[in-house]
Amino acid sequence: MAASPAPDRPPIRIEPLSPAVGLWVDGPDLHQLDAGLKAMIEDLWQLGGALLFRHQRSPEDAARVLASVLAKGPVAVDGGTAEDTSFGGDWAMPGSHSSVPPNALIFCAGASDTPLAMAGMEAAADALQMAEPDLMAQVAGVWVAHTPGGPEHPLLHRHPLSGEVCFYAPPPGETAFPGSAQLLAYLEQPQFTHIHYWAPGDVLAVDPRAVRCRWAGGGRRVPPLISLAGTAPLLEFRSTRIGEE
Repeated sequence: MAASPAPDRPPIRIEPLSPAVGLWVDGPDLHQLDAGLKAMIEDLWQLGGALLFRHQRSPEDAARVLASVLAKGPVAVDGGTAEDTSFGGDWAMPGSHSSVPPNALIFCAGASDTPLAMAGMEAAADALQMAEPDLMAQVAGVWVAHTPGGPEHPLLHRHPLSGEVCFYAPPPGETAFPGSAQLLAYLEQPQFTHIHYWAPGDVLAVDPRAVRCRWAGGGRRVPPLISLAGTAPLLEFRSTRIGEE
């Protein structure tokens, strides 16, 4: 779809990265955002799980501008590291070691040869509710630790912005609970996944509350990362079977 531009602004196109996760916002220069573009980005952030902006001059500075928009004000950010190991070859919910997950991870790519795989947990929750309602009811209300010794989070939660139901799932093998093997196998399906291959000038914001991530392929260079701390715990979701009070 195309957004209506201001008279002096080039057209902006918004395209899905995949059916399950992500939006490509084509057109805006993150260094030159007016109030209308900032409001549009805030609205899209509730929908996409991930937002991609390409062809940004000085992507590190552009990432900092985007961080201030998503944080709704000035932020002190750390440029991250090219040695990021917060999630490796296994699927993880980034920030799951924290009692309050980050509200955004913002990657800024100069040159990187390590693709980022993202899986949309809102799409997975919607699909599971239709395909396996008994399993969905079984795992609703379960709390799990997503890293050894880490705090527990609800496995199913309502996203604090959109209100939609998402999984906040641990990596395979981290935590066992009734139905865990069946659920994690379901979440691994390619239909929920998008793999992003970096190009110079890319700025990608990922919402860890709704997207599982892993570094894919055999690359060694990963892009610098800005993490915006969360402000509220995840809200637990409990499903109710038809006929139950």
